Amino acid sequence: MHRRKFLFGAGALATLATTPELALARDPDAITIARAKGLSILQGLTTETTTQLSVDVPTELQVVYILVDTQTGKVIEPASVKPVVFRDSETRVDKVKFDSLSLGSRYQLLVKEKGRKKGILDERFLSTVDLNKPNARIGMMSCMHNFVGGKDEIWSSARKANLDYLLFIGDNVYGDLWKFNGPSMLWSRYIDSREDIPYYHWKDLKPVIAVWDDHDYGKNNSDGTYKHKASALKMFETFFAQDPVDGVLTRGPGASSYFRAFSQNFVFFDDRYFRGFANPTGGPSFLGIDQINHFTSLVGASSAPTWMLQGAPMFGRPEKGSSYQQHSAEELEYFWSVVKGWNSPLIFGGGDLHFTEVSKVPATYLGYETFEVISSSMHSFTKDHFYGNPNQHLGGSLKHNFVILEQLSVGDPSWKVSCVTEKNIVPFEKILEIG
Repeated sequence: MHRRKFLFGAGALATLATTPELALARDPDAITIARAKGLSILQGLTTETTTQLSVDVPTELQVVYILVDTQTGKVIEPASVKPVVFRDSETRVDKVKFDSLSLGSRYQLLVKEKGRKKGILDERFLSTVDLNKPNARIGMMSCMHNFVGGKDEIWSSARKANLDYLLFIGDNVYGDLWKFNGPSMLWSRYIDSREDIPYYHWKDLKPVIAVWDDHDYGKNNSDGTYKHKASALKMFETFFAQDPVDGVLTRGPGASSYFRAFSQNFVFFDDRYFRGFANPTGGPSFLGIDQINHFTSLVGASSAPTWMLQGAPMFGRPEKGSSYQQHSAEELEYFWSVVKGWNSPLIFGGGDLHFTEVSKVPATYLGYETFEVISSSMHSFTKDHFYGNPNQHLGGSLKHNFVILEQLSVGDPSWKVSCVTEKNIVPFEKILEIG
């Protein structure tokens, strides 16, 4: 356990700021450690010509960022750098954006320390992404507890999978510990998790789009009444570099978003921020009517396949009580009535259960057969059995794993779904034909 967890006083302010002067460096060794080990870096939303990064940096350290085209030697400076600090933390997050990049080029990312000879703090490599690429390989992952063993092995499998994009669909950070939660704990847990999880230290970066579930929302099993949800949302926006880009990523209510890529739609629903309130449909909300209607206005007319992604499962699971069907049956009926009118064929993806499972969803819900893909856990506590699924179980894994999605052809809502565990073992692979 890192020393940082104990550096926040009980009365620490929960405000976020964007000026480094408001932060206090609490660990005298933070800069020394950064010089020795490098930084935690995430590549976020990336298009053919742009990329966004979030970088964890000691608050007192002044750095510069550049990209170098490895073929031409051209140096590219950031379009913007925005430091975000949390009061009393010795680590800030730099939000860095680059534009005017070229598809097909490989870039060397250099993070240099100002005023220090040989002051390269970190070196990575990245590329932009052809968002019109057919047959893209997309990783779907959830439940990443940094205290659990096996991280190196499963992330080694993910690195070797050579994915075009990674989708983090919840519990990407365990921001609460036992009964302790709140803004100071959540910020600290983000920093410590990103220090521990191998993805943030890959030499070759890969882009991520994310949404949260309860633990990275800030509190286990929490709903829309969680008193720190506004500050939790600001932290989510800080640590995941996914500011909107016209035609590619549109932000929705709460932490939700709509990502258009690879001739398909990915809708990331926020299943926490609006959960548990009184609903016009009767019963408690889960996504909330406004969120459902918001994405209907954006996606409903599209003919491209749509993945509905959220932290929780869609169906059943009475033992856990966290699925949409189990928690908000009345609102779910409204959801079915709305999405039946979408031109887009719909597929479901979720996490949370600490096992991976693929199941067939009968035509009684949408008028056509579809599937639910549960991807969990990357590295968290595992289960010894599958449970609570009312639909037809097609396969899955109880080990640490992630899922690879590959669309078979552009415009065809059929998918190859592969479950991958440590040592690149594939315990389950299935062709899912929608309709």
